[in-house]
Amino acid sequence: MVEKFRVVFHISSYNIEAFNRMLSNIYNLLNDVGHNNADIIVIANGSAVNHFVKSSLSESTSRRLRRLRERRVKFYICRNSLKNQGLKEEDIDDTCNFIDVGITELIRLQYKGYAYIKP
Repeated sequence: MVEKFRVVFHISSYNIEAFNRMLSNIYNLLNDVGHNNADIIVIANGSAVNHFVKSSLSESTSRRLRRLRERRVKFYICRNSLKNQGLKEEDIDDTCNFIDVGITELIRLQYKGYAYIKP
């Protein structure tokens, strides 16, 4: 029996190319191993939180996020970064959850054995 793949994707800057590459990487992983065999978390901090602002999401990006959420991918947004970017939780797409400090959560997840991927 294969153990579940545990992966954390970290995005920390507002870069459309890197963001789209990350989403594609997640889809590729899920298509390869199946969503029942993967525990995938995305952590956005720094200016990357802007990728998840409801008012600026394209229809296709919103659809991709929802599909990934349906496949059990978790999106965590750093509250410190929201504050630093002048944003509030209600500005963020409802596919996301919130964590207080992104870097601390990254360390916790790596300590728990999650593979760290930075697109």
